[in-house]
This record gives sequence, C-alpha cells and structure tokens, in this order.
Amino acid sequence: MRITDEMHYPSLALLSVAVLLLPYLIGCGIAMGRLANRNRDDFPRLRPGMTRAEVVEVMGTRKGVASQPWDCVASHDSTGAAIEIWYYLMQHSRESTEREYLSPIVLQNDVVLGIGWDFLDDVGRHFNVIGNRNRSRISRLTEGMAKEQIVYLMTHEPPNLGGLEDRTYVIPQPHRTVTHPLPGDGQIEIWYYLVSKPEGGGARDYLAPVVLKDEILIGTGWEKTREIAEHYDFVDALLRFDPSSGCR
Repeated sequence: MRITDEMHYPSLALLSVAVLLLPYLIGCGIAMGRLANRNRDDFPRLRPGMTRAEVVEVMGTRKGVASQPWDCVASHDSTGAAIEIWYYLMQHSRESTEREYLSPIVLQNDVVLGIGWDFLDDVGRHFNVIGNRNRSRISRLTEGMAKEQIVYLMTHEPPNLGGLEDRTYVIPQPHRTVTHPLPGDGQIEIWYYLVSKPEGGGARDYLAPVVLKDEILIGTGWEKTREIAEHYDFVDALLRFDPSSGCR
C-alpha cells in the first residue's frame, strides 16, 4: 500500500491576483500615511469661525483611498441650520481607536462651530442635559399659564453641565418657534423644546411642542398640538424636518 502526502498549493490565478494587488495595497498605505502626517501638521491651524472655504484651503480636499476629509456626517438641527461633522485622518494604524486615528470638526451653516472630540462630547452632553430638564419642566406646565410664566419656568435655572462650557448658542430655548396667524388679530405660537439628542428621524423624535394662543398656554405635546392644528386648520404646516442625504 502506497501512502502519499497530499499538498495543496494556491492556484496560479490567485497568485497572479495577489501579485497584481500588492503594489496597490502598498500604495494605499503610503498615501494614507502621508495624508495622516500632513493632517497632524495642518489641523492645529483650524479655528472656530473659519468658513468652509478656509477649512478646505488649509486641509485640502480629495476623493479616493485617502479621502479628505476621511468621513463626513450631515444633518439639520431643529432651527433648520445645516450641521456637518468632518473627520480627518490622523493615524494609519489598525490598532488605533477611532479617537486616535480621526479628529472631528463641526460646521454649522458652513462655519466652524467647534474642533476636536472634547467639543463634540460637550455638545452631546449638553443636548442630553437640556433634554432631560425640558421633559421635567414641560410636565409642570398647565393650560392657562401666561407667556411670561412659561419663559420663567423653562429658563430660570441654567443647566448643570458638570463644569463643561455652556453651549446655549447651539441649543436655544425654545429650540424653534413657529407662528400661525389666525383670522382677525389673533395668532397661535408653537414653541418646540428639545427633549432628547437629535439623531436623525423626524421632529417628533426629539422635540416637544408647547402651544400658546394670544400668549396663553392652551396645550402641550404632539397629540394636543395636532388637535389644535385641526381645529384652526393648519395641520399641513406642522413642523417637519427632512434629514440631509450627506455632506456637500
């Protein structure tokens, strides 16, 4: 009985593909490494208040394997302002965490609002703090309250941000106000307060409405707001937001 060892070798086709791809993969790694090195030098030159064009002038832009910026997330805040987060490659290492190999900048309506992970964390924390506080305070509102009482209840104490910098210019109180004129001299005001961090979806997911008629509170919450809108015939004008499809 003859016993032979059976050995398996890669096919010639697979070896050919590997040989052809090797220079490409090496080139990609070199390009990403060069981009990361350049970004580490240029990123400290960015400042809040810069325009989109000024950022591009400093950092450059390109498509492909070593894209610039490396990644981008876009949406709109509840005031309708365009928000974009641009992430720049800082390291080319498989072992690095996201915070180590990327650095973010936040733009609002094409102007740099803030730079770095601390700023992004700060804004996110502020959204959560404001949202939690607003949910609690809206539950204490009662129909018949005057406008001044609502303003006092919703804003008389600044949020406790645990020592972090205040971001009230990012999150106004209320977050948005819409006015619907009524026949004659009256009007309906809807004040939309942030109650959770916006993460896509519609206004109902992160805003709570407070409805006033001639500066007197007549209802809170989406169900009551729709009833009022149907009664005064402006359902089609209720607040809606469409998420952005991506960065420009």
